[in-house]
Amino acid sequence: MMHSCFMALPPAKVRVPGLRFTHALCDIETLNQKAREGVYDVTAISFHAYPYIQDLYALMSCGGSVGEGYGPMIVSPRPFTQSEIKEKRIAVPGTLTTAYLALQLFAPGIETEVVPFDQIFRRCSRASTKLDSSSTKAS
Repeated sequence: MMHSCFMALPPAKVRVPGLRFTHALCDIETLNQKAREGVYDVTAISFHAYPYIQDLYALMSCGGSVGEGYGPMIVSPRPFTQSEIKEKRIAVPGTLTTAYLALQLFAPGIETEVVPFDQIFRRCSRASTKLDSSSTKAS
């Protein structure tokens, strides 16, 4: 059995004689950690995680999740200057993610908090609500 985490390989969509695919849907930091343990035969990982798992996996020529307008990116309820961003605590999906690496290159030592990827936009939305409330009270 071949364990895979790719959306392109859901069960019964790809048929290869002698192989059976199992689809595991996980956030990227979980996949990075599982790759360090060698859990999957084929997996998605962050570019930043590769040096930590290069003895267990080879890079494939397909896939990629970095690009203009795609990621990694900083999202917020309002615009901030580069200087202001460096003073903020930033939610990151994990410390082995490409987002974390890019942020550390942009602002070494910036304060971060690990938040599961699927909760980052929700947290940002809650922050926006708090900002709206506090600005209303201040008026």
